[in-house]
Parts: sequence; structure tokens; C-alpha cells
Amino acid sequence: MVEGLKDDINSSSNNLHSRLKSQIERITRIFSQTTSSTPNLATFLNNTLIKSNISFSDIENKVAPILFQTLVMTPHLSQISYIGLEGQLIFSYGKDQLNNQTFALHSNSSSSSSKTNNNTWYKQSVDHSTGKLLGDVVKFNPNITTNATWFRELAFKSMNGSYAYLGTKWDNGHDLLLLKSATINNVNKGVIILGFLVKELVDEYYDEVNLVGGSLYLTTKDGQMIVNDEIKGTQLKFNVVVDDHDDNTGNSNVLVSFELVKPNTHIGNVTCHPYIGTSSTTRATVINIQGASYNFYCSSLDLIGVQSVYVLALPQSGLIKFIHKHIKGQLILLISIMVLTIFLIFYFVLKNFRDAIVENYLRATLIKQMEATKLAQKKNEDQNLAFARASHDIRAPLAGISGLIDFSYKEVAPGSDLETNLRHIDKCTDDLIGIVNTILDTSKIEAGMMQLEEVEFQMAQLLEEVIE
Repeated sequence: MVEGLKDDINSSSNNLHSRLKSQIERITRIFSQTTSSTPNLATFLNNTLIKSNISFSDIENKVAPILFQTLVMTPHLSQISYIGLEGQLIFSYGKDQLNNQTFALHSNSSSSSSKTNNNTWYKQSVDHSTGKLLGDVVKFNPNITTNATWFRELAFKSMNGSYAYLGTKWDNGHDLLLLKSATINNVNKGVIILGFLVKELVDEYYDEVNLVGGSLYLTTKDGQMIVNDEIKGTQLKFNVVVDDHDDNTGNSNVLVSFELVKPNTHIGNVTCHPYIGTSSTTRATVINIQGASYNFYCSSLDLIGVQSVYVLALPQSGLIKFIHKHIKGQLILLISIMVLTIFLIFYFVLKNFRDAIVENYLRATLIKQMEATKLAQKKNEDQNLAFARASHDIRAPLAGISGLIDFSYKEVAPGSDLETNLRHIDKCTDDLIGIVNTILDTSKIEAGMMQLEEVEFQMAQLLEEVIE
């Protein structure tokens, strides 16, 4: 089956690319939703800033709180800035992901008599809850030169809704940002810029794309790399060339040239199709890289206004292995289900058999226990009956002895030793009758009919009788 599927590998590769292309389209729409708040924020600031002549005090009191709230509440937002007065008045909040800190950057040249080309920048810590400026102010050199020309160009591009471009943070040139800018009603009120950290966006969305052993590259048309999922064991260098020739789709074709960095060898070219969403047929370009064949797909991509190009490299052997692995997986799954079914049937029969044996054993044990309980009850009843009969038989002679003692009291001299002995015999007889009565009370206790009696007695007399 695997050998037969090798003839259809290109068709399978195209189908896989179509699915991945749909995922990239969906991620692009999510990107657009993530950064769509820039024009709305500009409209809100326009209503907040009534006058056109904005001072640094206005920014600190009216704009800064809104910027800070937006920074805290917007996912993946790493920098937010307000720029006014022809680029001379700047206030920005930024996040330091490495140290988990928030800081403020500002350039206050509103009080300067002349607008110079180079602003003086300051960096300051802020309160994590309110965004208020704290601590000492430190001068620093920004990563970009801001002046009136730069501001006018940015404001012009941001006039129609918003303008998207790639850049870096004010305070460093390492963290790549997807920047979206919008003018606040008119240029006199300034420009708002939101900077989303590209690395976080890529980690959040593109990592969920299952490339089936392939690699994904996403670069802007000016050569800035956004996603670089290198083919294992290789390092590729891209050369993007935009062809202004119209191919009847209204868009320009893009030629991407691939080179191995080590050794510096040209390995092939891929012509990108127009933007995602067109009905153009996608065809793979086969490129051999270090003995392995890859199907390369390339299309232009409008990433929130940033003209970009995505490239998919899908290994041919990897696709065959993928199909072969799934066939083996289905066979293993079928065998596993059969083995599991047989095991469950055997376990069910064995368990029922063992349960039947245990049930019969418990039933026989219960019958024996019930017979033993009945026998013990009968013995107990016979014993109680024997005790009762013996007690009644003993009480009759004791009653006779007690009567004879009463008669003997009349025949003896008072105060003699015989009288004392008769008194002791009478007391012992009473104790023996009490013992017999206690034995008879046992049946009352077992029947739950025993009632206690409270009788007053003389403690001294009791002790004398015990001593005697």
C-alpha cells in the first residue's frame, strides 16, 4: 500500500498544503482581530483631547492613564506610544518581558524654542497599578531617530484608519514588534502607536500548526524574518524579489531564492502565488537539500497590512512516512482492539465464575452460621431454664433453715455464744438467698425487664457485718 501511495505523493502534498493554508488564513484573521483596537483607541483619545495644542502636562494627566490601561488589558501588547508636536512630544509605556517590569519613555520638547532633529529621551519606572511615574529619570538614546520628517511620513500613512509595519522597541533593537499606528482625528492632536511583540504572537498562534515534519517560514517583502522554523540540520538564507508584472490577478508575483548558509550554495527558487484567498492553483517546487527532497510552497500574505510571504517546506519522505505510520497505526489499533476484546471476554467469564464460587461459599457459611446461632440460642435457653429450676429448688431448703433459726432463737439464752452463732447463720442464709435471687434476676436482665431499686442502708452496719 505504501509503495502504491508513492505515486500520489504530490497530490497528498498539495492536499496537506491546502489544510495548512487554511490554518494560516485563520491565524491571519486572528492577528487582525488582535490589533484592531488601534483606530478605536485613537477615536477615544480624540474625544479626550479637546484642544489641539497638547502639552506634556495634558499627556501625563489625560493620555497616560488610558495608554497604561490599554497596555495592561491588551494581550501581547508590549509597547504603546503617543507622539505629538511634529514628533517633539513623545510619551510611551513599555514592558520588559525578561525582568517582568513596566517603564515609561518620554521626550518632552514642548517647551523648547526650536524644534531640533534629535529629541532628548528619558526613561523612568512606573507604578504597576496606576502607571504613575516613579523614581529617578534616566537619559538614554532611543533605537530610532524621531524628527518632524519622520512624524509627517508616519502621520500621512496613518491617515486612512491605521498603518501597520514592523519595527523594534524604542529602548532596544532586538525585540521585533508588529506596530500599528493611527492619527488622533487630525495630525495636530498626534499619532498613537501600538506595538505587539512578534515572538509572543508567533508562539501563541503559529505553534499550533501541525507541519507533519515540515518547516514554516514567514518573512516580509523587505526581508524581515517573522517565523523561521529551520529544516533540521540546515540554515537557509532568503532573498525576496517582488515582480511588478501583473499576472491578471491585480497582484505582483514574488520570487523567493533559497541559499544554504553553510556551505554558501544556491539550492533553488520558488515563485510565490498572489495573496492568500485567491483561487490560483498551488503547485509545489521540489528542491533537494542535503540529499532530502522537499516540496516548497510559497504565497504572498497580507499580515495586517504588512506585505509578507510565507513558505512551507514539506519533506516528501516525511509524507510517505506519515502515511505509512498511519497505516501501521490503524493495524496496531485493530489488533489492540481484538486483543482487548478477547481479554475482556475472558476476564468477564472468569470474574463471573469466581463470583459464583464466592457466592456459594458465602451461602454455605451463612447457613452453618445460622444453624450454630440457633443451637447456641437453644443451649442458652436450656441453661437459663436449668438455672431457674435449680434456684427455685434451693430457695425452699433455705426458707426451711431460716424458719428453724427463728424457732431456735426462743430456746437459747440471750447473750450466749449460741445466740451469736445463730445470728451469723441467719445472716449467711440471707446472703445465700440474695445470691439465688441474683441468679433468677439474670433472666430478667436478658429479657430487658430488670428494674433497679434504691434502698437506704447503714454504712457502719454493713462494714461490721463484713468484718464479722
